[in-house]
Amino acid sequence: MAEEKRIQKGQIFFSGTVRLKIGAAGENVIHLLSLQLKRYPEIYLGNNRCFITQVSLEEIPKIKGKTIVRTLSPVTVYSTLFNSQGQRRTYFYSPFEPDFGCQIMANLKRKARAYLGPDCPLPSLNGHIRPIKRRLFKDKMICFKGTWIRAWDGLFELNLPEFYFRLVYDTGLGAKNSQGFGMIEMVTSR
Repeated sequence: MAEEKRIQKGQIFFSGTVRLKIGAAGENVIHLLSLQLKRYPEIYLGNNRCFITQVSLEEIPKIKGKTIVRTLSPVTVYSTLFNSQGQRRTYFYSPFEPDFGCQIMANLKRKARAYLGPDCPLPSLNGHIRPIKRRLFKDKMICFKGTWIRAWDGLFELNLPEFYFRLVYDTGLGAKNSQGFGMIEMVTSR
């Protein structure tokens, strides 16, 4: 988030103070990054010289049951399909399709497996992820390194065990999180 931004020819230009939020699985990664940023407050984002004026660690919210989250960056999930000529096609799911939730849950299981390792049993994943307030959802087409990605901004209801909620909160909801997709913030917990 920035005081002022403009998009021109596929580039984003910021002026004033910029707030950057970073998430990662495992507290050590974020803790070590924050120490480095405090120790070396001058960084480069691309060719842009930036000065860190403040670093803060966000406390992971406590959840109880259903939780409403808002996307800070759009969420995407997809499948790679093949047409009758054998050509690959990417199908991006809408949050309002039944398979969207299934794809999100499958993605979450893969993240858990990567985080815990191949030999550790996965915690039970009972729950759901659903879009709420359909009228507030925005469909986005984003070109990332020459590839078009369909993604969605909006509100979701998450009803997940604490381990999986934290994994989503730390790493992102859906696919392509390392490319900036799927960062969320908590709105309410019921």
